[in-house]
Amino acid sequence: MDWVNPAKPILLAQIKNAQHFTFLVEKPDEYLKVLQQSGYDSKVVDKIGRMGTSILLQEIRTEGVKNALKGNSNVELIKDYRGVDVLSAYSPLHIEDVNWAIISEKMVRKRLPKFKP
Repeated sequence: MDWVNPAKPILLAQIKNAQHFTFLVEKPDEYLKVLQQSGYDSKVVDKIGRMGTSILLQEIRTEGVKNALKGNSNVELIKDYRGVDVLSAYSPLHIEDVNWAIISEKMVRKRLPKFKP
């Protein structure tokens, strides 16, 4: 699969909760501003704004992604691309000839008790 760069994790799919919309849909201007402030390339940010989606465009830069691509699985509190605390569950996907991972993150609004997965 020559169109996928395994060294650059990108959002391949996004599942929306029926009751909630993503940050991009809810507040597109704020979303794009946060991407710019986080150091994303302005051409990519502009394209996300024009297309109204980050799928296949936004590089994902979290500890969960890094750990999953190293072959690790876990559930832990980390910072997302905005610096916001999220509960992140991640694991590598074992698919021949690709280096992919599955990640699920939920924003944490209050302190959670410590637990072991």
